[in-house]
Amino acid sequence: TNGYRLEKTPNSCSYSLYIKGDYKEELFLSLPRIPNMFYDDHENKIIFVAETVTKLLPCLTEKTTTYLQALSMIKCLSKQMNNLKRMSNLIFYGFDLDDILVINKDTYIIVSTNHLLKLDDERNSNIRFNCPFMLPYFSSPELIAVKSLPTEIDYRTSYYSLGALITFCLTNKYLFVGNEVMREVDIEKCLQPFLNTKVYWFLKRCIKSDCEERILRFI
Repeated sequence: TNGYRLEKTPNSCSYSLYIKGDYKEELFLSLPRIPNMFYDDHENKIIFVAETVTKLLPCLTEKTTTYLQALSMIKCLSKQMNNLKRMSNLIFYGFDLDDILVINKDTYIIVSTNHLLKLDDERNSNIRFNCPFMLPYFSSPELIAVKSLPTEIDYRTSYYSLGALITFCLTNKYLFVGNEVMREVDIEKCLQPFLNTKVYWFLKRCIKSDCEERILRFI
C-alpha cells in the first residue's frame, strides 16, 4: 500500500515490514510485543516471525468478525493507540482497512502512519490540521465537518474512528451515509445483537456524539 510494504522471506516464516512516512520508529515501539520482532534501524524495517500474516480487508470479504475476534481487535488496537499517546504524543485521527495487519489470526496491528498526527503541545487535547488531508474511511463526525484550514479537533476523534471500524467489522454496517452520521436509533439497531455485552458498552463509549464524553475503556 502507499503506507507500508510487507515482504515474506521465501521458504520461511520471516517477514520484513517497511513503514513509510514519519514516525516509523514510534509506531514500532507502540506495537504489542510479538515474539522475535525486531527493528532494523539501518534498513528502517521491522523484522518478525509469524505463521500467518494478512491484511484486515481480506478477512472481511466473506464474513463479519466474530465476537472473540472483536475482543482481540479491541485489545490490540486500543493498547497500541494508548502506547502512541503515552510514549510519543501521537494520535490516529482515523483508519482505513488497509492500515491494519492480522498476525497469527489473533493479533491486530496498525502499520501505516498515513493518519497519524502529533497532539497540540500547549493543551495536549487537540490535533491540528494545517493542510488538506485525505479523509480516512473510518473517521468521525467532527472530522467530516471540517470545511476550512487550519483547524483543530479534539484528539478523542480517534475513539469514534475506532468505534466505527469495530462496528463495521462486527456488523458490516458503516456509520456514515454520505457526509452524514447514521442516526443514533439506527446505530443502536446495528449494535442490538451485542446488547449489554462488554463490546457493546465499549463501542457506546467510543461513539458518543460529544468528543469530551468519549472514553477508550473496556471493562
